[in-house]
Amino acid sequence: MINFTISDSLCEIIVDDGERRLGNLIALLSQGGAEIKKVTLGQIDLEDVFIEFAKNGENHNLNK
Repeated sequence: MINFTISDSLCEIIVDDGERRLGNLIALLSQGGAEIKKVTLGQIDLEDVFIEFAKNGENHNLNK
């Protein structure tokens, strides 16, 4: 998993190779009691990945 956000009733999960990981993610969320109403697959480009890693680094530094 690269990153995730939860807002109201929406959970956005960013992973590498989403098509391969989708089944396991759905199973894990369902076992945890999540109600899945809609799944959307999309592709992000290298710039989006860099931005997500940069966000994670900023958050990590704030928590020290």
